[in-house]
Amino acid sequence: MALIITIIAFIIVLGGVVFVHELGHFLAAKKTGVKVEEFVLGFPPLIYKKQIGETLYGIGLIPLGGYNKLLGEDINDPNAVANPRSYESQKPMVKFWIIISGVLMNLILAVAVFYFLGIYSNFLFKQPLSFSDYRFPAGQQQNRPMFVNQEPGSSAESFLKESGLASREIVLSANGQALSGYQEFFDLIEKDAGQPMDLKLENLDSGQQKNLSVVFPKDQIDSLGMIDVAFLTYKTPLEKAAVGFLHAYNVTNFSFSAIGRIINISVVQKTAKLLGNSFVGPVGIYVFTKVTIDYGWLEMINLLAIISLALATTNILPLPVFDGGKIVFIVLQAIDKKRFSLELQAKIEQGGVVVLICLAVLITIKDIFVFKGMLF
Repeated sequence: MALIITIIAFIIVLGGVVFVHELGHFLAAKKTGVKVEEFVLGFPPLIYKKQIGETLYGIGLIPLGGYNKLLGEDINDPNAVANPRSYESQKPMVKFWIIISGVLMNLILAVAVFYFLGIYSNFLFKQPLSFSDYRFPAGQQQNRPMFVNQEPGSSAESFLKESGLASREIVLSANGQALSGYQEFFDLIEKDAGQPMDLKLENLDSGQQKNLSVVFPKDQIDSLGMIDVAFLTYKTPLEKAAVGFLHAYNVTNFSFSAIGRIINISVVQKTAKLLGNSFVGPVGIYVFTKVTIDYGWLEMINLLAIISLALATTNILPLPVFDGGKIVFIVLQAIDKKRFSLELQAKIEQGGVVVLICLAVLITIKDIFVFKGMLF
């Protein structure tokens, strides 16, 4: 039953953000008079299809994407390309609007979810940090140390269980002293190692608090396994009014900052392992969905918003096949349509599809090996 629930949740999360993205393209095309021949959620073979008016609506067996087929996208059909209702017959600004609308819809979805979460949580967000010195550009931030899962059977896991501590518990204070991060907590443990320490803890997911007295031995300090969690609050009237946009900006900034640091570490250490493990495909999203289900429905819709933002920021990259790559060609064709012909665009995109498929296969294989113990 748990497996079935995970699969359903995965399809809803991934399918939801893809549906919203493709709906953006669809609505923009309809609004501008471009004929949409097919609107499909998933990839073929189709398990459901229905012709409504001029558009064939379908659901594909492979729930890993979706697409709109616009009239004139097949350059081998000159009659379709020349049709006044074809995509290629439109002015550059119309093409741009059709392409960018998918990204905009994903941004709107994320912003709407963050508005809901902000209002529900009294404008307080708790975000685990990859790097403890990271500061969000908007809102007011306070860091707190949090215990995280340890390797099964390790001495650190045994210590956490024996002491009554649990993963995803945040240390609000130690011996009555409020903490600003795990480094301050470690310094306090080193100072008072071997002595009972009174902790005030809060569960990240439920918000339930408890008090606990723990004795930390010196030889256990480095293996506790902790990260910082940012308590990010939007307090001013302006921040509250714009909370959806501000938090979307914060999450995007945090993601790009983390990627930048990971690239820098990979270059310094001369290894691509850390960088490779930072990118996931459908298998990784499935695992994140499986883990997130245990933390409640609020975390699930937060994951939905984060993936929607990730899809938007990825699609806007100026690479072949992506929406950003199509926008680049719209600009280039507006400058010189002969040099940057449809044939050249088709060849570049075909090469991009091959590269993208190969990359997707490699990421999937990597995810299977990395998450093999968490798939079922």
